[in-house]
Amino acid sequence: MELQVMSRYTNPAGCDLAVFPHLTMVLSPTGMFFTTWFSIYEVTSTKGTWDLYKELFISLVASLSHRLWNPLPAALPTIPNKQLH
Repeated sequence: MELQVMSRYTNPAGCDLAVFPHLTMVLSPTGMFFTTWFSIYEVTSTKGTWDLYKELFISLVASLSHRLWNPLPAALPTIPNKQLH
């Protein structure tokens, strides 16, 4: 099969691949910051200073920043096996 006959591969996620390094540099430190904050909050809080809403907020932000970044590498383009032969 000649190269001119093959159709160009398009990204199924429809996002610009140049954004991935920027997302890495923003979402990874954000997730690490809130995960660290949550861990320190859990260790240092007492019954008198414990706040359910603050705990849920911190854990939600940490979880979202981690989950936003983890599925993105699966959206990177791959070459189907049938085009390799």
